[in-house]
Amino acid sequence: MRLPTRSVNARSVAAFLRRPALWVGGLLLAEVVFFHWKVLFVPGYVIPWDLRYFHLPHAAYIASCLARGELPLWDPFTYCGRPFAANIQVQLFYPPRWVSIGLHLWLGWDLLYCLELELIAHVFLAGLLTWLFLREFGLSPAAAAAGATAYQLGPFFSSQAQHIGAVSAAGWLPLTWLAAARLARNPSASALLLWAFGLALTIFCGLPAMTVVAAFSSWWVAFTLARPWRQRLRITLLAALAALLAGLLAGIQLLPTIELNFQSIARYRADWLGTGGGLPV
Repeated sequence: MRLPTRSVNARSVAAFLRRPALWVGGLLLAEVVFFHWKVLFVPGYVIPWDLRYFHLPHAAYIASCLARGELPLWDPFTYCGRPFAANIQVQLFYPPRWVSIGLHLWLGWDLLYCLELELIAHVFLAGLLTWLFLREFGLSPAAAAAGATAYQLGPFFSSQAQHIGAVSAAGWLPLTWLAAARLARNPSASALLLWAFGLALTIFCGLPAMTVVAAFSSWWVAFTLARPWRQRLRITLLAALAALLAGLLAGIQLLPTIELNFQSIARYRADWLGTGGGLPV
């Protein structure tokens, strides 16, 4: 009776290993949970600084407005009033934020904990999408999992945990690379739309600097993979088209933000930058 049992167990293990998405997904999830275990399971242990004192108040205002059946278009409490929906950093139109606020309103979960769950979920998303991106180049499941681990547990996510906009955008970054790589190898409308969709999500994440990084780095992935060389001009034009489509997809956030910038004293910020700092080219 023992031999058939062992045979069944061996076949089960072999079948499991033949499905790398399952064990790699489980491994990456376990890594993220272990890395953030105190935030997830220890009461009173929270992600500090900007997540609590910048992002949480914005999410709380959105939740309070929605609970009253109002749209949070204007903030009457700050600077004697200011546009709220046009502020890209509040992430009003970012779909995962709706999930966090929904858990708070409908299930009564602590809003800060919901934001922490949202942030940690994006770290796992980053690892999973990185694994898919590396598999696109023919890496073995184990090698791609090592690369995904290096990304999701690397210094960026660990040092930027308080900045949920940066973490969210970095979570979608490998999706733009994956779409760009597929478009360079086999141009198709689906790859172009996936590229635009990934860029649009980085816009909704509320940190334009990360959108610039996503747009440039994904273009560079496609540009370097394009063969022959004459295809690189076409890839550059497709990258511009993907960016344009992303802007249209995220127009509900992007257009009011651009208008706000031109009507705000923020537009004069460049006049005071001087050399801009940093190292000379």
